[in-house]
Amino acid sequence: MTQPLIITLLPAEDGDCLLLSLGTEAHILIDAGRSSTYTGYLRPLLLTQATNRQPLNCCIITHIDADHITGAVNGLFAENGDANSPRLIPIQQVWHNSYRHLFSTLESMVDTLSVADQTVLQQIIARGKITLASGPALEAHPISARQGTMLGTLLLRHGYAWNTDAGQEAIKVPLVAEVAPGIVLKVLSPSLTGLQNLERRWRRTLRAMGFSSQLHSGAPFDDAYEWWLLTEKSDLSALPRLIGAPSSLTAHLNTQFREDTSSANGSSIALVLEADGRRVLLLGDSHPSVVMHELECHYANEPRPWWFDCIKLSHHGSFANNSPDLLQATDSDCYLFSTNGRHGHPDAATIAWVVTRPISRTGQIRRLGCNYETPTMRQFARADWQTQYHYQIEVAPTGQPLIVSL
Repeated sequence: MTQPLIITLLPAEDGDCLLLSLGTEAHILIDAGRSSTYTGYLRPLLLTQATNRQPLNCCIITHIDADHITGAVNGLFAENGDANSPRLIPIQQVWHNSYRHLFSTLESMVDTLSVADQTVLQQIIARGKITLASGPALEAHPISARQGTMLGTLLLRHGYAWNTDAGQEAIKVPLVAEVAPGIVLKVLSPSLTGLQNLERRWRRTLRAMGFSSQLHSGAPFDDAYEWWLLTEKSDLSALPRLIGAPSSLTAHLNTQFREDTSSANGSSIALVLEADGRRVLLLGDSHPSVVMHELECHYANEPRPWWFDCIKLSHHGSFANNSPDLLQATDSDCYLFSTNGRHGHPDAATIAWVVTRPISRTGQIRRLGCNYETPTMRQFARADWQTQYHYQIEVAPTGQPLIVSL
């Protein structure tokens, strides 16, 4: 008997936090949102799971960004403690890319640094903390100044199985892994090239700040690297966007597309989850050109548009991360938007490209699922547009997750 595949899209403010469950047998957590996401929503869910003796089979942190990782650092892994005697819930494996996974086999590990080089790393950590503090006031338990710890250090300290499906190396393409009974993950991003670009930027940053050591691996670098990534954001404010609600939905299709250039988003894990004949496209904050290349590798023998039972759009529906090519090459009855509307997400052009295409299947109604009501989505709540273009908008009740059963 086929078990239901349940997607719980938690209220994650401007971030991501999704729990995917195949019946009661397997549970995959993707990102942990802000600290408020963990304390208000994720922790109670995991407590119920643990009470029912249901572990997390895999916890995936798509990339290092405050709106995806803070709930894991301040909440889940800080509270859970030792992997062998967890205080909250057993976690069988963690997927998370830190610096040690990139080139550790080519370099020596270093535990001691000169005072000058230690100062450089401390400055990088301080900048990351400033970035975190300058965001929305959503962190119930901010990381202390003395802690200087990010996720990689917590995983090492508490002995978690870390990237074991990739042989303790980076989670990157090509990788196909059965992470739980009945659940297979196909990695679509990041690519080796994307990780190498990020690594080169990291080295340039170190050199520019006067770092003199030739040894760039080890625990001291993991923390600094992860804090540095919090500051690595591209400026998408210059992207042309239509203001207001035009009389024609198709007017949004004229918005110029420019792909996101953020190295941090380029390192985001994106994947296809397959379970009992169903498949879900989970895009993190990835770059659409990288995802398109991998989809072509996996599904070249299938006619387009490639069908998915659900698509969680990239980067909260940002048009720079969901290209027209990608949106036309894929289709689904269910599209998920994880955002409270910060930064103008989701972009109107993204929604327009999703809903204006011809339907792929007889009787198809595209369902746009949101964990918050946003100003942009309200523009598309017109009954005439929904009838003409065969879509519906579903918003989670205030303060509750959106639950999708496939």
